Amino acid sequence: MQQHTGEHILSGVFKYLYGANNDSFHLGEEYVSIDIDIKNLTKDMVSKVEDIADSIISMDLPVKTYVVDDLKTQEITLRKKVNVEKNIRVVQIGNFDFSGCCGTHVENTCQVETIKILKWENYKGKTRVYFKCGERVNKDYNKKHEILSTVYQILGCKLDQVIPTTRENQNTIKSLNKEVKDLKEKIVFLETKEILRNLGEKKLINKIFKDETLQDIELYIKELNRNKECIILALSEVDKQVVLTYNGDFAIECGKIFKEDIKSFDGKGGGNKKRAQGVFESNEKALEFYNFLLEKIPAL
Repeated sequence: MQQHTGEHILSGVFKYLYGANNDSFHLGEEYVSIDIDIKNLTKDMVSKVEDIADSIISMDLPVKTYVVDDLKTQEITLRKKVNVEKNIRVVQIGNFDFSGCCGTHVENTCQVETIKILKWENYKGKTRVYFKCGERVNKDYNKKHEILSTVYQILGCKLDQVIPTTRENQNTIKSLNKEVKDLKEKIVFLETKEILRNLGEKKLINKIFKDETLQDIELYIKELNRNKECIILALSEVDKQVVLTYNGDFAIECGKIFKEDIKSFDGKGGGNKKRAQGVFESNEKALEFYNFLLEKIPAL
């Protein structure tokens, strides 16, 4: 009843301030939403709507329900048109809002307690507004306060410093990630030189990576392809993934091999002629498939 009556108040305020109509209404367990025919809703507009809605709640206006036989004989203007002409159930909130509605409502606006708009988004040329009322607002506040309290304890700062501290940490993380990326590229460059030096005239490069992800392995593949026409078979134990790829001209159908055989090793994946990759339920199965490919690929 709190949520439903709150929806009447909120829709009435949007109509009062901006002439916007509520085209649909959803009442769920987690949130309530309305679709209003207004575009480019701003933070300032939302603040004004919330302020007036809370003012109406604090006025302790009566919420009345009654049936009208014929609107034409009554001095009532409904906020939104209804699909029937007689026996219309009207929900009246003071003299502020008149709506045709068959739902349940509180007895006065104070029982709604408060309305809080959570977010809004563009939706099919309109704006979908998500909000909560009364008890749900209190629960939402308590949950978010608990989360925020944990955050500023982890960050080791005061509450009003959470945002600048978080932004500072984000910048630090970006800088460190760039350093890590640069170092990885240097390591890959040096290790690739060693791989190529030991490769000799062979064309097949196969390697099991214990600590590298598939994303890390892509750096090796890129560097190797840049220096030599070769076939690369790699296994990432971190991701339980196998990749087979090559540049140049070899009589190998990578995608075909994976499609025909990978399911036998409890794996999923595929690819095209020059590249295929798959993921497995365990490293044991990934290693089995890796060894299977070593035997299947011609000695080059």
